[in-house]
Amino acid sequence: MVLSQPFMAWGGYWAIPAVVLLAFVSLFFYRCVFYPMYLSPLRYASRAPLSASFSPFLSFLLGPFSGQFLAVTKGEAGIIQDDWLERYAKDKGVVRVLGPAWTERLVVFNPDIWRKILVEGHDNYIKPRTWRNPLKIFLGEGIFTVGSPECHTVLRKMINPAFSLINLASQTDRFYEVAEALVDAVAEQIEPAQSSTGCVLSVYPWMSRAALDIICSFAYSHYPKALRDQHSELAMALRTSFSAQNGWKQLILTIVISIPGLGSFLKSEPGWRTVEFITALIPQSPLSDLFDLFVSVMKSAAITRRIAKDIMDRERPDSLGLTSKWQTGSVIAVMENDLERDKADSYRFKISEDLVMGQIVSLMVAGYGPTSSSMSWTLYFLAANKDAQERLRQEVRSATANNSRPEYQTIKSLKWLDCVIMESLRILPGIPDVYLEANTTEHVAGMLIPKGTVLYFPVRAVNTSKSVWGPDAEEYRPERWLNRPAGLNVRDSFQSFFSGSHGCAGKTLAIMELKIVIAKLITNFEFDLAYEGQVPKLTYAFVMIPKDDMPLRVRRLQDTGCSE
Repeated sequence: MVLSQPFMAWGGYWAIPAVVLLAFVSLFFYRCVFYPMYLSPLRYASRAPLSASFSPFLSFLLGPFSGQFLAVTKGEAGIIQDDWLERYAKDKGVVRVLGPAWTERLVVFNPDIWRKILVEGHDNYIKPRTWRNPLKIFLGEGIFTVGSPECHTVLRKMINPAFSLINLASQTDRFYEVAEALVDAVAEQIEPAQSSTGCVLSVYPWMSRAALDIICSFAYSHYPKALRDQHSELAMALRTSFSAQNGWKQLILTIVISIPGLGSFLKSEPGWRTVEFITALIPQSPLSDLFDLFVSVMKSAAITRRIAKDIMDRERPDSLGLTSKWQTGSVIAVMENDLERDKADSYRFKISEDLVMGQIVSLMVAGYGPTSSSMSWTLYFLAANKDAQERLRQEVRSATANNSRPEYQTIKSLKWLDCVIMESLRILPGIPDVYLEANTTEHVAGMLIPKGTVLYFPVRAVNTSKSVWGPDAEEYRPERWLNRPAGLNVRDSFQSFFSGSHGCAGKTLAIMELKIVIAKLITNFEFDLAYEGQVPKLTYAFVMIPKDDMPLRVRRLQDTGCSE
């Protein structure tokens, strides 16, 4: 009995940790070795390494926890995906990668599979739960966060009429008003320091304000005048929310707000005010910085939702004395008209005011983030390619010689302007990748895709595929759109707006908005790189935004060549 006491003491102290360690090692071996090699239904696809660490030892240790997450979010969008395509996906056009916490994802490069999933089988795929739940905290229930394919289809149908060509063409004056206000705002910024060489201006913040003014005035008949009011509550709230979308910030926010109950609590005013109070008691440290991040993001989300509620209350058709959605053409009029008539009776869900408000926030964010980034990238490419910039200036001046606000069809007919915009969108799409989750088990192109499988569509990698666009696929060459390679299917090879029912409903709006804003800016200003060797600095997140706010050297042109 005496001899057994030390043994029992040792067992009492170490038995539980030993069992936990053994269980962890067993789980590690099962999830990272045995399951993917012998049991995974996705084992037909080649698998990328567990993680992108340069050290095999670190890859072995960190791979199960981070997978390829850090490599994807810390690196430049599309680069590591190009490597996967070349090394692992050439045969079948798909590759398996490990996400955080042992989650397998199927990265799809094959255009035939894209088409079958996005166009032919779109009702079988939804946004992943791990993607939807965090976004619900910020956006509410809307087209980007609903978990039902049926609900997504109805919400899509609700907004489609507002983005029709007839409605867009009738509202071009709203775009011109904002574009001209942007010209005035930029001129005010550079004229105090105007010289023969111009002055350096961070263009992204100004493009963001312009994009916000356009989407709000078009979609909701609400003009926040963010260009005139640099302290616009809505503009500052959206900028704060987007600034948190990178690397570890995005990961930590996603983990915390995905905890049942905690996300909803932090979303409420008592919740973020509690965190704000705790933050004030903590000395300056990484922990206090993290708490500050939570407070600022949640406060910004609350501000955005409040403004969306105000817009919904103010712009109801009945409060405007309207009886038809076509009397305003705004998205809110279309949605409210459907709500009033309660068209959802034939569906298994009911369209509520919360759902309409979620739609307002979702479309506001969609019209703000990707579009403002695309404006900034286009100006960068034109600054780096002066011949393309001058050619565009001459084309626009010719079209606006007798009318400074040409009609939609005139803008659409400008071939070089179209080439400039499309090439910019191809190389640096506003949204670099898209995730979908299989809602049913099915076979696609001979491959089994089980229910719950997360599919990853690397938009930028597909857009710049050298096998499709040629060896210069990553170079900015607008002229390629005038003489596209024989046999090139643009619908499959240009995915900046995605395809099928999950594609961007506002594609035509975004392109027209880009064309009008860029045309006005190029007519009035000359753009150069801010410094020699300048390259885009990308923040990888839901939206690919300039990390450095895109500084460019801007000079006012005295002769705009336009008719007033």
